[in-house]
Amino acid sequence: MAFIDYYQILGVTKTASDKDIKAAYRKLARKYHPDLNPNDEEAHKKFQQLNEANEVLSDPDKRKNTINTAKTGNMESNMSKRANNKAGSNVAMAAAGRLLILKDLAAVVVVKIFRISFNRCLGVVDKDARQNTAGRT
Repeated sequence: MAFIDYYQILGVTKTASDKDIKAAYRKLARKYHPDLNPNDEEAHKKFQQLNEANEVLSDPDKRKNTINTAKTGNMESNMSKRANNKAGSNVAMAAAGRLLILKDLAAVVVVKIFRISFNRCLGVVDKDARQNTAGRT
């Protein structure tokens, strides 16, 4: 995905202070807030961009990362990264849940097979085996 210029979205320079970024965000957030523009889809998109820009530029680590990746021109938006991570996380969690169920099921089967084999070695007939063979005689 192409580089997103968060400074341009907020209308500030790259040397803007935290105070300038906060003031620009508040001014534009009021202008494009969904409550003030209930049926304006463009205002809603702009408001989301403003929130993302403010989130990135108000955090020193994220801001530094933005400056570094501006040089390469290859930065994916945080919102799309979050969406991809969440989707991948849901798939991974579902797979992990299935594996745990299979692991538990396998453990039960192994214990049952061991118990039946051990009892047969000792000459003890399993009550399940008696029920299965009761109708055969």
